[in-house]
Amino acid sequence: MGEAQNVASEFAHYIAARLPRSTPWTLVYDEMCRVVRSRAFHGMGYAELSDAGVSLSITGLDQTCELLDQAWEQIGDAM
Repeated sequence: MGEAQNVASEFAHYIAARLPRSTPWTLVYDEMCRVVRSRAFHGMGYAELSDAGVSLSITGLDQTCELLDQAWEQIGDAM
């Protein structure tokens, strides 16, 4: 796994740890935007996370959603 993929996976885990999997998607998206806007995740904003493969655009959310699903599965397995 490359460095960019690691950052994207870490971001997904960061979000997944903040919200239960049952959270409505609109609230998950709002939380991701809040975290990115405030640079709460390693001081990274939109540009840095986009470079790492985290897209918040409608056309790029498939990968981000996949990473979130994986993170929730891993968090669930750890509990």
